[in-house]
Amino acid sequence: MGKKRAPGPKVTELITTEQLAEEATWQHKLRAAAFNGISEQDVTEIVQNAVQRAKEGDPKAVNFVMKMLGADRPITVNNHLYVDGEKRDPKPTEAVPGSEEKLEEMRRRVTNGERVFDGRDRIGYEGVER
Repeated sequence: MGKKRAPGPKVTELITTEQLAEEATWQHKLRAAAFNGISEQDVTEIVQNAVQRAKEGDPKAVNFVMKMLGADRPITVNNHLYVDGEKRDPKPTEAVPGSEEKLEEMRRRVTNGERVFDGRDRIGYEGVER
């Protein structure tokens, strides 16, 4: 026998507003049941078990634990700066390249977890007096 499908409309069908509301309510009830069925102690035991398995070399457990810690994103090295793999777009700046203002903006971006360089930043020296 095939797997029983969860109640609700098929993905290929058009969904009415009422069906969408029913689906959302049904999903909410499932999440509530899942959360209510798991105690804090259950979660603690699950994590402790995963950590023990990770220490024993289980790669799936290692991935699970690293993901729980938020340490599953790649790390890259650019110009000797260690940069987290997932960066937000910075606000473009009109600071003159090489100026103290531009360097300060780059420091701020690193501190805030933003990409250091942005293609929308000022790249030339036009309008700058010597």
